[in-house]
Amino acid sequence: MRWKKPRVSKGVSPVKTSPWHSVRQTVHHNNTECNTGNNIERENWRSGTGGKPLCQECYRLGVQGR
Repeated sequence: MRWKKPRVSKGVSPVKTSPWHSVRQTVHHNNTECNTGNNIERENWRSGTGGKPLCQECYRLGVQGR
């Protein structure tokens, strides 16, 4: 599977994107502003939820509309 890090163009507000997860974490991510999700190392990055619950940081960002 090819690695694709979610991207947001400069000046565009972050959005929920297709989910991604790390094989080393117990959660998935769907917000491009999530620091934890953005710091996943390339070799551990996978597309999709992996059957894992949503990251609390992604959830909080979504509730805040960010």
